Amino acid sequence: CRRNCVCDTYFARANDLCEAQEKLFRDVRTVVDMEQAEKWEKDSAELIVELNAEKQGIWLAKNYRELKKVMRQLKEQVRSHNARVMAHDQLVEDNRLCDQFMERLDSLLNRHADLFHDKTEFIDPEEGNSWSQAVKDLHKEWLSLDSVRMSKTENFSIVQRRIRLATDSQFSIQKRIHQHNDQVAEQRAKAAYALIGDVEGRRLDSQQLNCIVKKAHNHLVIAGAGTGKTTTVVGKIKYLLRSKQCNPSDILVLSFTNASATEMNQRISAETGEKIEASTFHKLGLNIIAKVNGVMPKITQINLRKFVQEQ
Repeated sequence: CRRNCVCDTYFARANDLCEAQEKLFRDVRTVVDMEQAEKWEKDSAELIVELNAEKQGIWLAKNYRELKKVMRQLKEQVRSHNARVMAHDQLVEDNRLCDQFMERLDSLLNRHADLFHDKTEFIDPEEGNSWSQAVKDLHKEWLSLDSVRMSKTENFSIVQRRIRLATDSQFSIQKRIHQHNDQVAEQRAKAAYALIGDVEGRRLDSQQLNCIVKKAHNHLVIAGAGTGKTTTVVGKIKYLLRSKQCNPSDILVLSFTNASATEMNQRISAETGEKIEASTFHKLGLNIIAKVNGVMPKITQINLRKFVQEQ
């Protein structure tokens, strides 16, 4: 009876210690409490020493076989304890890192959704480029991590799915921005005609109206002679003034020749009733230099062809 009682006591203590170690590593979001880990290791070592001293007296106990089994488990836990503590703490850190990536991906995906949220506003293509570069940098950073370790984290599969979603969107974002801006331009073109009416006595076609209403840092219009490029420029100026986006003093009109600049002055004034001076590139540069230096620079009279040959 005494043997059975002692054996059961050792069995309960060993079983409690096995369960206690599992509790140490249960929360993969928190590093192991080293004070508790050291206490567990000390208690386990003491139990093993005690049991070795008592073994001869209890080997005939009823539950001795079960005790041996749980003690083998406990000894294995003792041998692997320090390595398991290190592995657990590494997993906690990897989970934290994975969660950070998930938050950054969520932020990027929300930013992508916000770009296309307003169906009435143009999207700057540079915003798409900036977003694509952010996705590319984050993906590169993710690939640089230890894939084996990260695959053990709780949210690894979620991050993988969101990275695939972001990279797929990265390759199509400029096309989608282009389609979005075309739709916005089509909507605004109708309102633009109601605002400015005919330009130079003619109704602008859909392509010309789209050119007028689109917002961009630069806008290249390619068309043949006599197809209405200058009329489109005049229409753009009229639209900016009528829609209150610009004052006359905010608008700079440049041309290549004095003759075309003079013509532009006349056409803009006739259509808008505003005095907006059109200038050549050279005259603009000359005026800027004169304003900065306080004196009009002299234009060289050197024969440039002869000068180059002499050099």
